[in-house]
Amino acid sequence: MSQDMRILSSKLLSKMYLIPAYNISKYIFGLPSKNQVETASRKLIFIHNGHDSALVNQGILNSYAAQEVRNSLGIYTPKDEYMDTDDAVHYFKAK
Repeated sequence: MSQDMRILSSKLLSKMYLIPAYNISKYIFGLPSKNQVETASRKLIFIHNGHDSALVNQGILNSYAAQEVRNSLGIYTPKDEYMDTDDAVHYFKAK
């Protein structure tokens, strides 16, 4: 699954760059901005790199990263599943 995150990150960016006149097309088709797509791509790489991390709570941090991917791409997250991103800082602890 870790390798899939890296592949998805690459595909996401490459597909965005294949869309002609993306800065205009995003308004027509309701697509996320380039910055949002790049943020989602970075978070997918974060998940990929976190599979063998030195952090104790990497699984929780990956959940926060997945939520940021959904937020960046405009994918709906049910209210009862939404995690407060301000709490993520409490999970950065080394093994």
